[in-house]
Amino acid sequence: SATLLTPFAGQKVRIVVANPESDRLALAQQFRIVFTQSHWDFRGINTPMLFVSPNTLEFPHGIRLHVGVVSPAVQSLGNLLIDLFGRANIPDGFLDDKFAKDEIEINIDSKAK
Repeated sequence: SATLLTPFAGQKVRIVVANPESDRLALAQQFRIVFTQSHWDFRGINTPMLFVSPNTLEFPHGIRLHVGVVSPAVQSLGNLLIDLFGRANIPDGFLDDKFAKDEIEINIDSKAK
């Protein structure tokens, strides 16, 4: 899988594991290894506490990309994640025009229902 990402060497990426638990942190560490082997600019693993409104219809789940622009690197990473984990575990990502245009954030949330 690292070879599929190598063409995008230098791509900035960081991982967010909200409300961390050992399984999701272990997955984040495995991703770190893949990004390092692919020569991506790995920016670390953040572990914030996530709070949601009681009116939230769906708690975030799966692995979701947060980007400022859909680049070939984003598309390649998204396709790789879907191939590895299945579409049900890779919800639509966040396209946010206020987010950095040259960075990818990977949010690893709880398991899909």
